[in-house]
Amino acid sequence: MGILINLYRVKKAESFEELTDFQNELDKANASKVNLHKLAGDICMIFNNNTDLYKETNTIPYKMIFGHQIEKTIGTREIYGFLPTLEVKQIVDWIQQNKIDTESGFFNVYENTLQEVKEELEYWDSPDKTELYENYIKPLTDFYFVALKEENAIIITGE
Repeated sequence: MGILINLYRVKKAESFEELTDFQNELDKANASKVNLHKLAGDICMIFNNNTDLYKETNTIPYKMIFGHQIEKTIGTREIYGFLPTLEVKQIVDWIQQNKIDTESGFFNVYENTLQEVKEELEYWDSPDKTELYENYIKPLTDFYFVALKEENAIIITGE
């Protein structure tokens, strides 16, 4: 569902304006990016347990996927979001609290979503929970653990 969403770890920054050489930052971060393909909305629905992606844009799951809204074009990339370095810790705490960095923890969250969320995921032909975990959730959680360790800010692009 949606556009290709990529998350990039960039240098430490508390505001988007602190990043001045965007193209260079994104190019350096390209090897470590996380590609959520077109499943960012699906993942956000699961973690927020809600089919309305934009109902609660201040939740940790929403910010983990989309960051704080920004609209800027850098080369061929459309920047849609930014997450400051200080907020990465909140994301990692939420990941650990909900145990989504483990297969069993993610499966528990997935199984406890509302029926309407499951129906929406089915409607959009979302992958099953195993494929979601292996190809999207595990890389996403690993990405955030490294971002915390290396004190990165996050840029979210649509490509």
